[in-house]
Amino acid sequence: MYRMSKSFLFIVIFSITNISFADYQEGIDYKIVNEGKSNFVKGIDNEIKIIEAFWYGCPHCYKFEKYLEKWKPSLQKDVSFHKVPAAFNKYWALHAKVFYSIEKYKDKDKIHNLIFKAIHEQNRNLDNYQSIETFLKAQNINTSKLNKNFNSDKINEKVVDANYLLDSFEIESVPCIIVNQKYKISGRMAKTYQGLLDITDFLVKKERELKAVN
Repeated sequence: MYRMSKSFLFIVIFSITNISFADYQEGIDYKIVNEGKSNFVKGIDNEIKIIEAFWYGCPHCYKFEKYLEKWKPSLQKDVSFHKVPAAFNKYWALHAKVFYSIEKYKDKDKIHNLIFKAIHEQNRNLDNYQSIETFLKAQNINTSKLNKNFNSDKINEKVVDANYLLDSFEIESVPCIIVNQKYKISGRMAKTYQGLLDITDFLVKKERELKAVN
């Protein structure tokens, strides 16, 4: 019941109020959730890693995309950004498998956006593999690689590992940001889409300063 109930928790009410803070407070604007490190998200040693937990079916994740796309070019070389799909039930797991399968494509970002738009702009019900494959074929996407990877052990293991990672961070709603596998910023804490990114920037700076003195 706990996992199934999570399928309803993506609905996070974002305030339209424009809120700005010079500093953010632990327990109010972000939470320390895990001092440990996971090898699931690959990257360079000493790199500050940012994880976005998301689901294709989440309307807030879709709206957050345009903010992310404007913000990501501002990241410095010591920071990396990683999307991790939440798979709290079978429906979400289907989309997680699709996400990892299309990671093999050179135009993965284009396909990623096509799926988001299909669900949230065209009201397509992409709730099974056949519907997703049919949709991508209609967009002139060669689905042979998708077919090959979708049910592979490697993809299934990635979905399991991603779910384990997000569980370790106690993620109950999406979108949600994890900074350096230590700080969690939920939509409820941030209040706005821009707030998610402002707090992320604050925590990246905090981590960079900690690295400088250690």
